[in-house]
Amino acid sequence: MTRFVLLAVLMSFFVIGCGGKTYYKSPDKSENETSRDHMECEYEAEKATAGVVDNDARLERIESMVDKCMKLKGYKPD
Repeated sequence: MTRFVLLAVLMSFFVIGCGGKTYYKSPDKSENETSRDHMECEYEAEKATAGVVDNDARLERIESMVDKCMKLKGYKPD
């Protein structure tokens, strides 16, 4: 069930078409770890903003939360 929700969240990002996606790098993490961490941050941001009605405001909050989450995990924007 969790995989289904995660897949739905990821698909929503592809459908929405985020204009300027930020990529993150960390010298001590593999590409798989980076991808997993980013998906986790997106999932948590989606959950946290589920009650926001204005879609534009929701997307801005998600982007901001993902950025903060990735930085807390030790990543820097590329």
